[in-house]
Amino acid sequence: MTHATSARRSNDLTKTGDVERHKKELNEVERSLNEIRNDTTKLSTLIVKERGSGESMQQEHKVAIKKYEASLNDAERELIELEGRLEMMKEERGRLCDAIMEAEKQMMLWDKKIQLAQEARDSVDGEEVRSEVGSLRNEIHRMEVRLQQLIKECEKKCLQMERLVACREVNLVKGEAMKTRSETVIKKTMMREVTELKRRIKERNKEADNFDKEMKQLQEEQERLNEKFESERRRVRKLQEHSQQLDQQLQQAFVDTLVGQHKIKNFQQQQQSKTTSTTLQVEYRKKLDRMQSIVRVLNKLTNEFPEASADLRKVMLTYGSKCRSFQKSSSNRYAVGSRLLTDEPNSFKDNFG
Repeated sequence: MTHATSARRSNDLTKTGDVERHKKELNEVERSLNEIRNDTTKLSTLIVKERGSGESMQQEHKVAIKKYEASLNDAERELIELEGRLEMMKEERGRLCDAIMEAEKQMMLWDKKIQLAQEARDSVDGEEVRSEVGSLRNEIHRMEVRLQQLIKECEKKCLQMERLVACREVNLVKGEAMKTRSETVIKKTMMREVTELKRRIKERNKEADNFDKEMKQLQEEQERLNEKFESERRRVRKLQEHSQQLDQQLQQAFVDTLVGQHKIKNFQQQQQSKTTSTTLQVEYRKKLDRMQSIVRVLNKLTNEFPEASADLRKVMLTYGSKCRSFQKSSSNRYAVGSRLLTDEPNSFKDNFG
Protein backbone atom coordinates (compact mmCIF):
# COMPACT_ATOMS: atom_id res chain seq x y z
CA MET A 1 0.00 0.00 0.00
CA THR A 2 2.72 2.32 0.93
CA HIS A 3 4.75 1.22 -2.02
CA ALA A 4 1.83 1.87 -4.39
CA THR A 5 1.25 5.33 -2.99
CA SER A 6 4.85 6.29 -3.38
CA ALA A 7 4.83 4.99 -6.95
CA ARG A 8 1.75 7.04 -7.72
CA ARG A 9 3.33 10.15 -6.26
CA SER A 10 6.49 9.67 -8.22
CA ASN A 11 4.42 9.06 -11.27
CA ASP A 12 2.44 12.29 -10.60
CA LEU A 13 5.65 14.24 -10.11
CA THR A 14 6.98 12.90 -13.34
CA LYS A 15 3.81 13.91 -15.17
CA THR A 16 3.86 17.33 -13.51
CA GLY A 17 7.46 17.84 -14.65
CA ASP A 18 6.50 16.77 -18.16
CA VAL A 19 3.57 19.23 -18.14
CA GLU A 20 5.83 22.04 -16.98
CA ARG A 21 8.37 21.17 -19.59
CA HIS A 22 5.67 21.07 -22.28
CA LYS A 23 4.40 24.49 -21.10
CA LYS A 24 7.88 25.89 -21.40
CA GLU A 25 8.22 24.42 -24.84
CA LEU A 26 4.82 25.90 -25.82
CA ASN A 27 5.89 29.31 -24.55
CA GLU A 28 9.10 29.08 -26.53
CA VAL A 29 7.16 28.04 -29.64
CA GLU A 30 4.69 30.94 -29.19
CA ARG A 31 7.58 33.35 -28.76
CA SER A 32 9.20 31.94 -31.90
CA LEU A 33 5.88 32.28 -33.74
CA ASN A 34 5.59 35.93 -32.64
CA GLU A 35 9.10 36.61 -33.86
CA ILE A 36 8.33 34.84 -37.14
CA ARG A 37 5.10 36.86 -37.43
CA ASN A 38 7.01 40.15 -36.86
CA ASP A 39 9.67 39.14 -39.36
CA THR A 40 6.92 38.26 -41.85
CA THR A 41 5.30 41.68 -41.35
CA LYS A 42 8.61 43.43 -41.85
CA LEU A 43 9.34 41.33 -44.93
CA SER A 44 5.90 42.15 -46.39
CA THR A 45 6.53 45.86 -45.77
CA LEU A 46 9.92 45.63 -47.49
CA ILE A 47 8.38 43.76 -50.43
CA VAL A 48 5.71 46.45 -50.83
CA LYS A 49 8.37 49.17 -50.69
CA GLU A 50 10.55 47.35 -53.21
CA ARG A 51 7.58 46.94 -55.55
CA GLY A 52 6.81 50.67 -55.29
CA SER A 53 10.42 51.65 -55.92
CA GLY A 54 10.58 49.21 -58.84
CA GLU A 55 7.46 50.72 -60.43
CA SER A 56 8.81 54.25 -59.91
CA MET A 57 12.12 53.19 -61.43
CA GLN A 58 10.27 51.72 -64.42
CA GLN A 59 8.33 54.98 -64.83
CA GLU A 60 11.53 57.01 -64.60
CA HIS A 61 13.17 54.65 -67.08
CA LYS A 62 10.30 55.14 -69.53
CA VAL A 63 10.43 58.92 -69.07
CA ALA A 64 14.23 58.89 -69.59
CA ILE A 65 13.80 56.78 -72.74
CA LYS A 66 11.21 59.24 -74.10
CA LYS A 67 13.46 62.20 -73.30
CA TYR A 68 16.41 60.46 -74.95
CA GLU A 69 14.33 59.71 -78.06
CA ALA A 70 13.13 63.31 -78.18
CA SER A 71 16.70 64.60 -77.80
CA LEU A 72 17.80 62.20 -80.57
CA ASN A 73 15.05 63.53 -82.85
CA ASP A 74 16.04 67.11 -82.05
CA ALA A 75 19.69 66.26 -82.70
CA GLU A 76 18.75 64.68 -86.05
CA ARG A 77 16.75 67.75 -87.05
CA GLU A 78 19.61 70.03 -85.99
CA LEU A 79 22.04 67.84 -87.93
CA ILE A 80 19.87 68.11 -91.05
CA GLU A 81 19.61 71.88 -90.60
CA LEU A 82 23.36 72.16 -90.05
CA GLU A 83 24.04 70.11 -93.18
CA GLY A 84 21.74 72.41 -95.16
CA ARG A 85 23.44 75.45 -93.70
CA LEU A 86 26.83 73.90 -94.46
CA GLU A 87 25.87 73.45 -98.10
CA MET A 88 24.59 77.01 -98.25
CA MET A 89 27.79 78.27 -96.62
CA LYS A 90 29.88 76.32 -99.11
CA GLU A 91 27.96 77.89 -101.98
CA GLU A 92 28.24 81.29 -100.36
CA ARG A 93 31.95 80.68 -99.85
CA GLY A 94 32.38 79.91 -103.53
CA ARG A 95 30.52 83.08 -104.49
CA LEU A 96 32.54 85.09 -102.00
CA CYS A 97 35.81 83.66 -103.32
CA ASP A 98 34.82 84.72 -106.83
CA ALA A 99 33.78 88.14 -105.58
CA ILE A 100 37.04 88.47 -103.62
CA MET A 101 39.11 87.59 -106.68
CA GLU A 102 37.23 90.14 -108.74
CA ALA A 103 37.59 92.72 -105.96
CA GLU A 104 41.32 92.03 -105.76
CA LYS A 105 41.62 92.67 -109.47
CA GLN A 106 39.73 95.93 -109.11
CA MET A 107 41.86 96.85 -106.10
CA MET A 108 45.04 96.27 -108.09
CA LEU A 109 43.73 98.52 -110.86
CA TRP A 110 42.68 101.20 -108.39
CA ASP A 111 46.03 100.99 -106.58
CA LYS A 112 47.75 101.61 -109.87
CA LYS A 113 45.44 104.54 -110.59
CA ILE A 114 45.95 106.01 -107.13
CA GLN A 115 49.72 105.66 -107.41
CA LEU A 116 49.74 107.41 -110.77
CA ALA A 117 47.45 110.17 -109.45
CA GLN A 118 49.69 110.70 -106.42
CA GLU A 119 52.77 110.88 -108.62
CA ALA A 120 51.04 113.37 -110.89
CA ARG A 121 49.85 115.42 -107.92
CA ASP A 122 53.33 115.45 -106.44
CA SER A 123 54.78 116.44 -109.78
CA VAL A 124 52.59 119.58 -109.92
CA ASP A 125 53.94 120.93 -106.64
CA GLY A 126 51.16 119.58 -104.41
CA GLU A 127 53.14 120.06 -101.21
CA GLU A 128 53.36 123.81 -101.70
CA VAL A 129 49.62 124.02 -102.42
CA ARG A 130 48.79 122.01 -99.29
CA SER A 131 51.05 124.20 -97.16
CA GLU A 132 49.42 127.38 -98.51
CA VAL A 133 45.93 125.99 -97.95
CA GLY A 134 46.90 124.94 -94.42
CA SER A 135 48.30 128.39 -93.62
CA LEU A 136 45.12 130.00 -94.97
CA ARG A 137 42.97 127.75 -92.84
CA ASN A 138 45.05 128.56 -89.77
CA GLU A 139 44.76 132.28 -90.49
CA ILE A 140 40.98 132.03 -90.90
CA HIS A 141 40.74 130.09 -87.65
CA ARG A 142 42.81 132.72 -85.87
CA MET A 143 40.57 135.52 -87.22
CA GLU A 144 37.45 133.65 -86.12
CA VAL A 145 38.89 133.19 -82.61
CA ARG A 146 39.79 136.89 -82.45
CA LEU A 147 36.28 137.80 -83.62
CA GLN A 148 34.75 135.70 -80.85
CA GLN A 149 37.03 137.38 -78.31
CA LEU A 150 35.98 140.83 -79.49
CA ILE A 151 32.31 139.87 -79.30
CA LYS A 152 32.81 138.71 -75.71
CA GLU A 153 34.61 141.94 -74.84
CA CYS A 154 31.76 143.97 -76.34
CA GLU A 155 29.27 142.03 -74.25
CA LYS A 156 31.39 142.69 -71.18
CA LYS A 157 31.47 146.44 -71.93
CA CYS A 158 27.71 146.48 -72.38
CA LEU A 159 27.31 144.87 -68.98
CA GLN A 160 29.60 147.50 -67.48
CA MET A 161 27.49 150.26 -69.08
CA GLU A 162 24.38 148.70 -67.59
CA ARG A 163 26.05 148.64 -64.18
CA LEU A 164 27.00 152.31 -64.55
CA VAL A 165 23.43 153.23 -65.41
CA ALA A 166 22.26 151.28 -62.38
CA CYS A 167 24.81 153.13 -60.20
CA ARG A 168 23.54 156.40 -61.58
CA GLU A 169 19.99 155.52 -60.62
CA VAL A 170 21.19 154.57 -57.15
CA ASN A 171 23.00 157.90 -56.85
CA LEU A 172 19.86 159.71 -57.90
CA VAL A 173 17.94 157.92 -55.19
CA LYS A 174 20.64 158.83 -52.71
CA GLY A 175 20.46 162.45 -53.86
CA GLU A 176 16.75 162.58 -53.23
CA ALA A 177 17.33 161.10 -49.80
CA MET A 178 20.01 163.71 -49.01
CA LYS A 179 17.92 166.77 -49.83
CA THR A 180 17.93 167.67 -46.19
CA ARG A 181 21.72 168.26 -46.33
CA SER A 182 23.26 171.47 -47.53
CA GLU A 183 22.75 172.31 -51.18
CA THR A 184 26.42 173.22 -51.70
CA VAL A 185 27.78 169.82 -50.55
CA ILE A 186 25.18 167.93 -52.53
CA LYS A 187 25.85 169.96 -55.65
CA LYS A 188 29.63 169.45 -55.47
CA THR A 189 29.22 165.72 -54.83
CA MET A 190 26.75 165.29 -57.67
CA MET A 191 28.87 167.34 -60.08
CA ARG A 192 31.91 165.24 -59.24
CA GLU A 193 30.00 161.99 -59.75
CA VAL A 194 28.41 163.23 -62.99
CA THR A 195 31.83 164.27 -64.30
CA GLU A 196 33.26 160.86 -63.42
CA LEU A 197 30.33 159.10 -65.10
CA LYS A 198 30.69 161.22 -68.24
CA ARG A 199 34.38 160.41 -68.37
CA ARG A 200 33.72 156.70 -68.04
CA ILE A 201 30.96 156.81 -70.62
CA LYS A 202 33.26 158.68 -73.02
CA GLU A 203 35.99 156.07 -72.50
CA ARG A 204 33.54 153.20 -73.04
CA ASN A 205 32.20 154.81 -76.20
CA LYS A 206 35.74 155.26 -77.46
CA GLU A 207 36.57 151.65 -76.71
CA ALA A 208 33.36 150.54 -78.45
CA ASP A 209 34.30 152.57 -81.53
CA ASN A 210 37.75 151.00 -81.51
CA PHE A 211 36.21 147.56 -81.20
CA ASP A 212 33.85 148.33 -84.10
CA LYS A 213 36.76 149.42 -86.27
CA GLU A 214 38.80 146.38 -85.36
CA MET A 215 35.85 144.07 -86.04
CA LYS A 216 35.31 145.72 -89.41
CA GLN A 217 39.00 145.27 -90.25
CA LEU A 218 38.84 141.65 -89.19
CA GLN A 219 35.75 141.04 -91.30
CA GLU A 220 37.45 142.62 -94.30
CA GLU A 221 40.53 140.50 -93.63
CA GLN A 222 38.33 137.42 -93.36
CA GLU A 223 36.61 138.20 -96.67
CA ARG A 224 40.00 138.70 -98.30
CA LEU A 225 41.25 135.40 -96.91
CA ASN A 226 38.06 133.66 -98.05
CA GLU A 227 38.57 134.97 -101.57
CA LYS A 228 42.18 133.83 -101.50
CA PHE A 229 41.10 130.45 -100.18
CA GLU A 230 38.52 130.07 -102.95
CA SER A 231 41.12 130.96 -105.58
CA GLU A 232 43.50 128.39 -104.11
CA ARG A 233 40.71 125.84 -104.07
CA ARG A 234 39.98 126.49 -107.75
CA ARG A 235 43.68 126.12 -108.45
CA VAL A 236 43.78 122.80 -106.58
CA ARG A 237 40.71 121.62 -108.49
CA LYS A 238 42.39 122.46 -111.79
CA LEU A 239 45.50 120.61 -110.69
CA GLN A 240 43.39 117.61 -109.73
CA GLU A 241 41.69 117.64 -113.13
CA HIS A 242 45.09 117.85 -114.78
CA SER A 243 46.33 114.93 -112.68
CA GLN A 244 43.25 112.89 -113.66
CA GLN A 245 43.97 113.60 -117.33
CA LEU A 246 47.55 112.48 -116.82
CA ASP A 247 46.27 109.38 -115.05
CA GLN A 248 44.00 108.54 -118.00
CA GLN A 249 46.85 109.09 -120.44
CA LEU A 250 49.14 106.83 -118.41
CA GLN A 251 46.45 104.19 -118.17
CA GLN A 252 45.84 104.33 -121.93
CA ALA A 253 49.58 104.03 -122.53
CA PHE A 254 49.69 101.02 -120.20
CA VAL A 255 46.79 99.36 -122.04
CA ASP A 256 48.41 100.09 -125.41
CA THR A 257 51.64 98.51 -124.14
CA LEU A 258 49.77 95.38 -123.06
CA VAL A 259 47.99 95.20 -126.40
CA GLY A 260 51.29 95.51 -128.25
CA GLN A 261 52.91 92.83 -126.11
CA HIS A 262 50.00 90.48 -126.68
CA LYS A 263 50.10 91.07 -130.42
CA ILE A 264 53.84 90.33 -130.49
CA LYS A 265 53.29 87.15 -128.48
CA ASN A 266 50.52 85.95 -130.81
CA PHE A 267 52.65 86.74 -133.86
CA GLN A 268 55.60 84.80 -132.41
CA GLN A 269 53.37 81.83 -131.62
CA GLN A 270 51.98 81.83 -135.16
CA GLN A 271 55.50 82.07 -136.58
CA GLN A 272 56.65 79.10 -134.52
CA SER A 273 53.48 77.08 -135.38
CA LYS A 274 52.55 76.51 -131.75
CA THR A 275 48.88 77.42 -132.09
CA THR A 276 47.22 74.10 -132.83
CA SER A 277 43.49 73.59 -133.08
CA THR A 278 43.31 72.31 -129.48
CA THR A 279 45.04 75.37 -128.07
CA LEU A 280 42.82 77.62 -130.19
CA GLN A 281 39.73 75.89 -128.82
CA VAL A 282 41.03 76.26 -125.25
CA GLU A 283 41.73 79.96 -125.83
CA TYR A 284 38.28 80.33 -127.36
CA ARG A 285 36.61 78.76 -124.32
CA LYS A 286 38.68 80.87 -121.93
CA LYS A 287 37.72 84.09 -123.66
CA LEU A 288 34.05 83.11 -123.89
CA ASP A 289 33.95 82.23 -120.16
CA ARG A 290 35.71 85.48 -119.29
CA MET A 291 33.27 87.54 -121.35
CA GLN A 292 30.29 85.76 -119.76
CA SER A 293 31.69 86.40 -116.28
CA ILE A 294 32.15 90.07 -117.20
CA VAL A 295 28.51 90.23 -118.31
CA ARG A 296 27.40 88.72 -114.98
CA VAL A 297 29.54 91.21 -113.05
CA LEU A 298 28.08 94.09 -115.07
CA ASN A 299 24.55 92.83 -114.39
CA LYS A 300 25.32 92.68 -110.65
CA LEU A 301 26.79 96.19 -110.71
CA THR A 302 23.69 97.45 -112.55
CA ASN A 303 21.47 96.07 -109.77
CA GLU A 304 23.69 97.41 -106.96
CA PHE A 305 24.31 100.88 -108.48
CA PRO A 306 21.13 101.99 -110.30
CA GLU A 307 22.46 105.56 -110.67
CA ALA A 308 25.07 104.26 -113.15
CA SER A 309 22.77 101.74 -114.81
CA ALA A 310 22.65 103.61 -118.14
CA ASP A 311 26.40 103.46 -118.79
CA LEU A 312 26.71 99.94 -117.42
CA ARG A 313 23.84 98.75 -119.61
CA LYS A 314 25.60 99.96 -122.75
CA VAL A 315 28.75 98.05 -121.83
CA MET A 316 26.70 94.99 -120.90
CA LEU A 317 24.86 95.04 -124.25
CA THR A 318 28.20 95.29 -126.06
CA TYR A 319 29.61 92.28 -124.22
CA GLY A 320 26.35 90.36 -124.70
CA SER A 321 26.46 90.89 -128.45
CA LYS A 322 30.09 89.73 -128.48
CA CYS A 323 29.20 86.57 -126.56
CA ARG A 324 26.34 85.78 -128.98
CA SER A 325 28.56 86.37 -131.99
CA PHE A 326 31.19 84.03 -130.53
CA GLN A 327 28.59 81.35 -129.82
CA LYS A 328 27.16 81.59 -133.36
CA SER A 329 30.59 81.25 -134.94
CA SER A 330 31.54 78.08 -132.97
CA SER A 331 31.01 75.81 -136.01
CA ASN A 332 34.41 76.63 -137.50
CA ARG A 333 36.71 76.21 -134.48
CA TYR A 334 39.96 77.00 -136.14
CA ALA A 335 38.61 80.18 -137.69
CA VAL A 336 37.15 81.14 -134.33
CA GLY A 337 40.48 80.47 -132.63
CA SER A 338 42.36 82.59 -135.15
CA ARG A 339 39.93 85.44 -134.75
CA LEU A 340 40.11 85.04 -130.95
CA LEU A 341 43.89 85.48 -130.99
CA THR A 342 43.67 88.51 -133.24
CA ASP A 343 40.80 90.08 -131.26
CA GLU A 344 42.27 89.36 -127.79
CA PRO A 345 43.92 92.82 -127.48
CA ASN A 346 40.47 94.40 -127.82
CA SER A 347 39.35 92.38 -124.80
CA PHE A 348 42.34 93.81 -122.90
CA LYS A 349 41.15 97.29 -123.84
CA ASP A 350 37.63 96.47 -122.68
CA ASN A 351 38.84 95.06 -119.36
CA PHE A 352 41.28 97.86 -118.55
CA GLY A 353 39.21 100.62 -120.09
